[in-house]
Amino acid sequence: MRVFSFFAAFSAAIISCGVLAAQERDTSKVEALEASVVQGVRASKNAPFAVSNVNRESLKDFSVSGKELPFLLSGTPGVLSWSENGVGTGTTYLRIRGAGDSRINVTIDGVPLNSPEDQAVFWANMNSYSHFLESVQIQRGVGTSTNGDGAFGGSVALRTKAISYDPSVTLDASYGSFNTYNTGMSISSGLLGNHLSADASFHTTGTDGYIHGTAGKSGSWYGGLTWLGRGFILRYRNIGNYERTGQAWNGVTAGNGDYSLMDGSYDDGSWSYATKTGIKTYKDMCEVGLGRFNSLYEYLVTGSDGLFVTDSDGKYSMARYKMRDGSYWPKTTDNFWQDHNILSASFGLGEGWDASVSAHYTHGHGYYEEFRPDNKPKKFGLTYPGVKKTDFVRRKGLGQDTYGVVGSVRYNSDALDLVGGFSVQNFDGNHYGYVTYIKDQGMSDTFLACGPYQYYDSDATKFQRQVL
Repeated sequence: MRVFSFFAAFSAAIISCGVLAAQERDTSKVEALEASVVQGVRASKNAPFAVSNVNRESLKDFSVSGKELPFLLSGTPGVLSWSENGVGTGTTYLRIRGAGDSRINVTIDGVPLNSPEDQAVFWANMNSYSHFLESVQIQRGVGTSTNGDGAFGGSVALRTKAISYDPSVTLDASYGSFNTYNTGMSISSGLLGNHLSADASFHTTGTDGYIHGTAGKSGSWYGGLTWLGRGFILRYRNIGNYERTGQAWNGVTAGNGDYSLMDGSYDDGSWSYATKTGIKTYKDMCEVGLGRFNSLYEYLVTGSDGLFVTDSDGKYSMARYKMRDGSYWPKTTDNFWQDHNILSASFGLGEGWDASVSAHYTHGHGYYEEFRPDNKPKKFGLTYPGVKKTDFVRRKGLGQDTYGVVGSVRYNSDALDLVGGFSVQNFDGNHYGYVTYIKDQGMSDTFLACGPYQYYDSDATKFQRQVL
């Protein structure tokens, strides 16, 4: 799949008159030029839409928690977040004014983070970003929306830390419930020879998760080189993140198969929606022992009468999925690696004018592996005599490359703030799917004798194999 996008933006705003206080000359120039990198996606304090800012101090306090960044942003008006595993790490979702990820424009130093394929940002392995961010701005509603991605719900503009003039080393660690931990290190060279600065950080988070089968590990790294010239700044940043996390995307209310315990009760082997289970809220689920239930990891036990088994206290019984050899299915996992590369230059043009341009390249790849109980072989393009349903394990993955250039020009005076910008971007991606396990021995010997069976490839090309 290939996507090409081009977007140009131009905006102007009248702002109140004011005079900047005199600061140390070199420092103020550097700060102004660094700020110009993100001016195209950030709003001024008098912008005619709702804006919230998260400063470095809040990011620093939050960074030791190990939670994904949306949990910090949810402390601002109109923002909601939640995680699948119940402890705030791993797969996490963000909503602004009720709009989902594909309607939220996310940038880092002016470079779009939204995938061109689905316009979403997956907050699953970015929990360490708060360590190397200087600030975050949340715009509720359309806002500036200068890089063209969907921003019906709002925009989130991330800015990496400004250069440090002094060398430093920081170590941090934290530990909490369900064996959740966060460890990491940040280091800065300070300013070398009045021109060069280097900084780096690496942080990792692990947890057993609250929901069953959601144990996982994720983290990120950051490396930056900055060159200060006469009237310009040249920066290179490498930002990477990874995850190996357990998943619970089916939610906690599902029963066996495609049915929900909130809809009705299991009666004589068929679902009767006339008789209610009494489960209406998450509190009700906890009271019947299903607060940590994960249908990707386990199932509800049924008796010979076809009804769900409960104990004397009304608690439902759960059991782990098993493989052919009697071992347990470990867990559904999501595994993803992403690497961002940003090369940017900012320079002053004199008389209130400055400009910035950034070239960026992002590579991402990963897969998830999921147990599919009692599935029809035709779902995977297979046919085998005598087998109508059996258990499968499928692996679905992708690879993607995004690259482009963004830039802006700004004029600023006491009464006028004028910004114009552009964004050019290209995306290449592919998808694949494999069957890696079949419970039925005959089918397994036939289709998996030479390794995993690929049942679809990029652009949803599906394959079929039959044994008559």
